[in-house]
Amino acid sequence: MEDSARTGLHDFTRASRKAEEAAWRRFQAVEWLETLVGPLGIPKQPSEREFISCLRNGLILCNAMNKIQPGAVPKVVESQMPLQPLSRESQALPAYQYFENVRNFLVAVEELKLPAFEASDLERDALEAGSAAKVVDCILALKSYEWKQMSNGIALINMLNLP
Repeated sequence: MEDSARTGLHDFTRASRKAEEAAWRRFQAVEWLETLVGPLGIPKQPSEREFISCLRNGLILCNAMNKIQPGAVPKVVESQMPLQPLSRESQALPAYQYFENVRNFLVAVEELKLPAFEASDLERDALEAGSAAKVVDCILALKSYEWKQMSNGIALINMLNLP
């Protein structure tokens, strides 16, 4: 009996650590996206549902990609509503336009050879615990790509400034 209680506690501790790590990674993704595109209109420590809902229409993803790689997403379907803090309610677009933005973003991700996710990973109805992980992985890979690009640019500038 004692072993099963210990195993249960160990499983609970492991699950708790995984949840904390997932929350930390979402925080990093939100913080980085906000430095690129401005306030997302969600908490700094969003739930998976808040995080996915914020990215669902693809606007933030496309705009972030174009900040890092100008022109990587040549067509971004913008909302017709006036600019407000980005939230699910202020980003009403028809479903096919959500898909078009997400698809265009994912094409750009593939061209950069970064880890991608499925467009269905952004569907609210399909959201299960842990399903945002691929989306977070993609965003953090894009962040790493940006960092490498900046590092290479700095190295090139330093090389050109050598005596």
